[in-house]
Amino acid sequence: FAGLKPGDYVVKFITPAGYSLSPINIGADATDSDAGLGGFTACYTLASGETDNSVDAGLYQGAAIGDRVWEDTNANGQQDAGEAGIAGATVRLYTCVNGAPGALVAQTTTNASGNYAFTGLVPGQYIVAFETPSGYTLGTADVGADGTDSDAGAGGLSGCYTLASGETNDTVDAGFWRPAAIGDRVWLDANANGQQDAGEAGVAGVAVELYACANGAPVGSALASTSTDAAGNYGFAGLKPGDYVVKFITPAGFFLTNQNVGANDAADSDADATTGFTGCYKLEAGNTDNSVDAGIFKPGEGGVVPSIDLVKLTNGTDNNAPNGPYLAVGSTATFTYLVTNDGMVALSDIELSDDHGTPGDTSDDFMPW
Repeated sequence: FAGLKPGDYVVKFITPAGYSLSPINIGADATDSDAGLGGFTACYTLASGETDNSVDAGLYQGAAIGDRVWEDTNANGQQDAGEAGIAGATVRLYTCVNGAPGALVAQTTTNASGNYAFTGLVPGQYIVAFETPSGYTLGTADVGADGTDSDAGAGGLSGCYTLASGETNDTVDAGFWRPAAIGDRVWLDANANGQQDAGEAGVAGVAVELYACANGAPVGSALASTSTDAAGNYGFAGLKPGDYVVKFITPAGFFLTNQNVGANDAADSDADATTGFTGCYKLEAGNTDNSVDAGIFKPGEGGVVPSIDLVKLTNGTDNNAPNGPYLAVGSTATFTYLVTNDGMVALSDIELSDDHGTPGDTSDDFMPW
């Protein structure tokens, strides 16, 4: 404004649509913004012939930051197809000071789709803080592509984000998962039929171990161990979604019944009769699988008796045949041993020896394997 009469003046700046006034009187007077509340400056006194070219106003467009809080059902740190948002999650925005939260700027909650946003922000540096919803566990941050990962690290805090005038950052996400569980029962399979029949009781004090599973097999050392309660029940809770294997350790004198007998998975035994390991179970977030059972029995009790059928063949002929095998002079004899488990008990560590017709003399015994 030129040609003014000496006196006292105030300048008013009218904010254009979509803009806001910058903070007033920050730093050196020659480079700061002088427009305060309502766009008015302070009062300037102009002498005769004086020119004051220091009355400025800074304007900025509001910045924004936000995105989504979602349930990471497989706990892999990525927003996979079909993974839903978490509604009602609390999210806070702080200024960022030396990489740490400063002043609280705003607080909001996620909508029905798990989305949130902070808008109309002064350009600057910010940190987003995600509060863990009840019943959930914070997922792993910074896994894979940034656009679909979780940005919430220790304490639910994101990193520091610098927002320029008018900038919108819609990539600040947080993934949470609900713990899973697995378990069920160890029972006394009195008739060793591989099924939980009416009246067959649970067995207390049986050791059970939990392992991670990869490629259908247990990996590494046991993740956890427990024992069955008075009713034969056991369980592993608070698990991260993933793949698991259960191992049942039979008490002394007992054996595991046959695995996967019958069409009803809820009533069969899931443990391999030799190793005690089950198959691999995939647990999603919040999933509880109470179908992992094992039946055990004690040979000789309840009519359960071990038995082996042994047939020895000489050059393909049963040695017990009425005429027996025929061997010409100088011919080669090939012995074949057919061992069949014809009992009701799974057997392991079998040793076979041929006593050469002299039971009292072990020096001439032949060990086929």
